[in-house]
Amino acid sequence: MFLMQTKDLLVLRLFASKESDTALKREQEQTPTIAVWERMQSMLADAKFPVEPLGGSPVINVAALSQELKEPFFNVLRAMRAVSSSKASSSREDARKGLLAALNAALEAVQGAQQ
Repeated sequence: MFLMQTKDLLVLRLFASKESDTALKREQEQTPTIAVWERMQSMLADAKFPVEPLGGSPVINVAALSQELKEPFFNVLRAMRAVSSSKASSSREDARKGLLAALNAALEAVQGAQQ
């Protein structure tokens, strides 16, 4: 929901209309995996989407990433999700610290890949 716009709600409604309540609940509670993320990012990048229509996070051309960079980028997106879903201020602060750590790790991975 990072960059969600009103026009994106149509995509959400279309997706939801094709799923059962049980499937939607499972999707909502499911912990994202790197394999699912890679597949979704590849499909969105191939379709030239700059932003995920459902989540609002930036689309990454995963095929262009080395194996050493995939996990740090995935961890940043998971940390972003934790920040957006945290309710209490204490858990939100912990989530922000986690996001900062994930961003720093991704930056280090990128700098290491450039050397």
